[in-house]
Amino acid sequence: MDYGLIQPGAGWGGPVVVVLGELLSTAVLLQVLAAMTSRPRPRSTPWVLGAVVAALITFTGSRTGAGFNPARNFGPHVVSGDYHLFWAYMLAPLAGAAVAASVPALLGARRAWTHRVCCAHDIHRYHLRPPRSRHRAPTSSR
Repeated sequence: MDYGLIQPGAGWGGPVVVVLGELLSTAVLLQVLAAMTSRPRPRSTPWVLGAVVAALITFTGSRTGAGFNPARNFGPHVVSGDYHLFWAYMLAPLAGAAVAASVPALLGARRAWTHRVCCAHDIHRYHLRPPRSRHRAPTSSR
C-alpha cells in the first residue's frame, strides 16, 4: 500500500474479482442499512451495521482491499499516480449502490426503501410547520 492505496491481494488481482467484490459488498451493506433504518429503528442498528461492515471487510479485504467507497479510493490513486484498477474502484461501488436501490423494485415493493428514510409527510411535519408551544405566552395585565 503506497499512500493508502487499496489494491487487490496477491493472487486475486483480476479486475473481475475487484468489480464483483466491491459491487456485491456495497450492495449488501446498503441493503442491510436500508432494512435497519426503517421506522421504528431497532436499538441494535449500530451493532448490526458494525458487524456487517466487519464481516464484509473480513470476506473481501484480502481479495479486493474492501474499499466500499469511491471517495476513499480517489485520493490515494491520484497522489500515488498508480491508476491500476482505478476505474474498478470508482465504478463498482456506484454500480453496487444502483443494484441495492433497484432490488426492492425488482422484488415488487410498492415504494422504494428511501421512502422510509425520508418521506414527504415527515418533512412537512417536522420542517415546514413552526413548533407548537407547550405553554401559553404570558400576557401582560394593566
